[in-house]
Amino acid sequence: MADDRPRISVVVPSYNRASFLPGCVRSLRECGVAGLEIVIVDDGSTDDTRAVVESLQPGLTYVYQENKRLPGARNTGIRASRGRYIAYLDSDDYWLPGVPERMADLLDRHPELGLVFADARMGNPEQGYESWYKAAGGGEFSSLPATEPEPGLRLLEPLPLYRLMLKQNPIFTGAMMLRREVVLDAGMFDETLVTGEDWEVWLRLVHRVRFGAWYEPMAIYTKHDEAMTANREFMQKAWCEALLRHARQAPGLGVGPADLRLLRAAIRRQLFGYAYTAYDRGDYRTARERFGRALRDGQFSPTAAVLWAVCALPNPLPRLVRRVKQVVTG
Repeated sequence: MADDRPRISVVVPSYNRASFLPGCVRSLRECGVAGLEIVIVDDGSTDDTRAVVESLQPGLTYVYQENKRLPGARNTGIRASRGRYIAYLDSDDYWLPGVPERMADLLDRHPELGLVFADARMGNPEQGYESWYKAAGGGEFSSLPATEPEPGLRLLEPLPLYRLMLKQNPIFTGAMMLRREVVLDAGMFDETLVTGEDWEVWLRLVHRVRFGAWYEPMAIYTKHDEAMTANREFMQKAWCEALLRHARQAPGLGVGPADLRLLRAAIRRQLFGYAYTAYDRGDYRTARERFGRALRDGQFSPTAAVLWAVCALPNPLPRLVRRVKQVVTG
């Protein structure tokens, strides 16, 4: 029996991003994928998203839901899709022509691959663009051990990739594609997370399936003031929660003792950075709470313990301690 499913489904979650949708949909229609299934999930928008989607019909699957945030919106889109391969694109981002079709071709030719990801161009016309790969790992990423079954495709060794991913997420969600059965078996997004759910799912999947890296950029990640990633402290909190969630799952994924130690160190770094952000802006009460959590949920750190104690001092003593440290360290 012939398989009448679309070859590729792309899930586009959108929350109050109606003004971005026409450009996003245009890029999908012009990317060169014949029969592309486009699933737009309106995550409880209060703007005119529904009307904009209607104006962009025909050929779009539109799903409305009460707001469940990004992980829930992506999962809703997955369930509404039919494609053999699944991809994601946020409504303020764009696909580049030609590359999505080549990504699907790679999955066709290499059944050992569960997921393939590409580079992305990150930025905007005013500030210019840079490589996502370069920003999210640079030389470390390009030097990961891999085999090259064909020019431009690198089949990455799981453990070195996992160790790099504990430091930073090298995969842009809008520039990857994976098999539907992989998504349904182990790749749905954790809806308890506000964001950072993509990092958590890659950390989970790298222990289940083989990852391939493709050298070309597949997407444009648009940096703008309304993007979640523009809020550094919000993202720091999300990264902490994603790593802590992964830590609860790691033993069941077969993560070995050495890598569990690396995971705990990564959690300690993230929790410390999140606490220090509050300390640096002079919010010592919040900083003390966060340093306390870093000591409780991460490994013991003498620096975190000292700063936790400093934050307990009556104001303005913490500011005085900071000034003395700045003078001493030059």
